[in-house]
This record gives sequence, structure tokens and C-alpha cells, in this order.
Amino acid sequence: VRDPLKFIREVALPSARGLAHLHRCKILHRSVSCEAMTWDSQRQHALLTDFRLAHSTERMGRPNSVDPNARMPVRYLAPEAIAGNFSEKADIWGLATAWSQVLSQSRVPYEDMDISSTMAIGLVASGKLSPVLPAELKKKSAFPVPFRILFRRMVEFHAEDRPTAKEVVRRLEFLESKLAQDPTYGQMASSSPM
Repeated sequence: VRDPLKFIREVALPSARGLAHLHRCKILHRSVSCEAMTWDSQRQHALLTDFRLAHSTERMGRPNSVDPNARMPVRYLAPEAIAGNFSEKADIWGLATAWSQVLSQSRVPYEDMDISSTMAIGLVASGKLSPVLPAELKKKSAFPVPFRILFRRMVEFHAEDRPTAKEVVRRLEFLESKLAQDPTYGQMASSSPM
């Protein structure tokens, strides 16, 4: 996906809206990843699915741990989730990581670093590693600056610094409306004539 408006309309907004709906219903997904997304060919957009690890936030006084036999998407886990502390903000981290994988044409998070999943988990937990947008999308005109800023906020090390799903949806809706009016909205002007 190289068209920012298409990505926002078909992947980012639908998945963020799905996550916002879960959070409004007081449910944590706890395993947001590309594997937890399905393509709705009729409506032409991504759907958030796979709720086997979902957990009600109203039961947070009760154990919030995950079954040790459950298959967790470890490369999508936020630092605090690695330590077993799941929250809405951990779901936001997972969502950004899934978007990164979609935008990189399905490269598994941290795959290009030639490190094991165990090493990646340790680096994420210590704040030394976080998901990034593919290098080709960081170019001045590839993806709007407001999207890149939102993405960066979604993978902040400290959970309290990440936006809520509702805020992510609001920002994406604003960006979608701006891009629909002007496809160059939010792109940095090139400083060179090329």
C-alpha cells in the first residue's frame, strides 16, 4: 500500500474503529497483529478479528494474565504487555505494529534486524526497540507528516504517552478528509529541486 488515502481508508481507519469499539465495550484485544486482521472483500477494508485472548477490563481486579500455553504475537507486544500488564494502550502499540507490517508489504516486525524473537522482546521491554515505518515511507513526500507523528505516538515507550483508540480514529478521520481534498496534504516540501 503506497497510497496514504487508500491505506487510511482501507486499513488504518477500519482497524482503529474496531479497536475503539472494543475499548468502548470495556474489552482489551491483547493480541492485535496482522494475524488478527481479516480482509473484507465485499466492503474492501480490514477487519480486526481473533478475539481468543480478549479480556474484559471490568474484570481487571481478577487475573489479567494470559494462559501460558496461548500463542502470543510476541513481536507485536508493547513493553508493558511483555511484562504481563495488558491495557488499551498496549493494544494501540500492537495496532501500530500491524500497520507497519502492512506498509512494509508483510515483513514481520524487526525481521530485517537479524535478531531472535527473544532478543527483540528484551529490546522492546527495555525501551531500546520499537516498531518503525518502512524506510521508503519516511521520505519527504511518501506519507503525510501527521500520519507519521501519530504512528510515532502510538509506539511511545510509556503507555500513558500513547493516544487512545478514540483519539487515533479522530486523527485518522481528520487526515482522511484532508487527503480527500488535497492528496499532497501533510507532505513536507522538498528542499532540493529533485
